[in-house]
Amino acid sequence: MAKTFLLPFLFLTFAHLTIGQWAISVFFDDKHDKLRLPISAWYPFSYENPWVYSIVYIYQVYGISMSAVVNSATDTFASSMIFHLDSQIKRLGIQLSKVKLFKSSLYYIIYKIIMNYFRLDMKKTMTKI
Repeated sequence: MAKTFLLPFLFLTFAHLTIGQWAISVFFDDKHDKLRLPISAWYPFSYENPWVYSIVYIYQVYGISMSAVVNSATDTFASSMIFHLDSQIKRLGIQLSKVKLFKSSLYYIIYKIIMNYFRLDMKKTMTKI
């Protein structure tokens, strides 16, 4: 559980630190005479007014932040599912190890049927080669 929580948390933390540094980088640009947005984009209005610039700037930073959250969620989903599957297989193995197999039991009969099927299937495959 700790590993599953820690890795996405670290990823999101570093992603937001990067976004924060990227967002304030426009204020340290050499071109102070013109307002510059973090992402070059065309808008059907002029953002030279400081109020309009502030709204568009917050909109862009918020959009990039949400993109980082969505990307990190989708990137870590596969590994989280693999961790979950691993745990479920371990639980299944523990439960199956508690079952006693007797030759007259249904479990043993099903086991033999499956093993014979795979053995026959392997023999067919080997004869084709």
